[in-house]
Amino acid sequence: MGLRRGDGRLGEPGRGVSFQTAPPLPPAAIRVVFVRDVMTRQVIVIAPDRTIADAAKRMAAKKIGGLVVVEYGRPIGLMTDREILWNVTAKGQNPAKVHVRDVMTAPVATVSPLTTLRAAARVMLEKKTRWLVVTRLDNVEGIITASDLTQGFLEAFARASKRGIVTK
Repeated sequence: MGLRRGDGRLGEPGRGVSFQTAPPLPPAAIRVVFVRDVMTRQVIVIAPDRTIADAAKRMAAKKIGGLVVVEYGRPIGLMTDREILWNVTAKGQNPAKVHVRDVMTAPVATVSPLTTLRAAARVMLEKKTRWLVVTRLDNVEGIITASDLTQGFLEAFARASKRGIVTK
């Protein structure tokens, strides 16, 4: 009785034999998409002791919605246009007198460049954020947004549809 060598059967032959089956492997044409495939590599950063006015000017100049707050080369927070709107402007505070450290979102949610898009989406949902900083050994390598994730999923789906792997 027991596992017979080499054939994957459990039990004795002829007496309720059952076979172990491994979960099906994904088709070879489905390529796993990683964060590194869709992240923005040129990350604009700001120091925590800069003012909100400085942050807003930097975001406007680069036409972006957020900055990674970095101290001693490590990401410590995020400064987005939402923080500026909700925590400074809406409260009537002077952006030239409020520091980034006072309104940034911290701690920052991070993922590795080798994180799958699916795992990154889970992190976003768990952390209730639309931004993830991509790090390797505490160094900022990129940033990924909910929009980047959506684009990555759509491209992966389009490739799979083209190859007839998924139904429309």
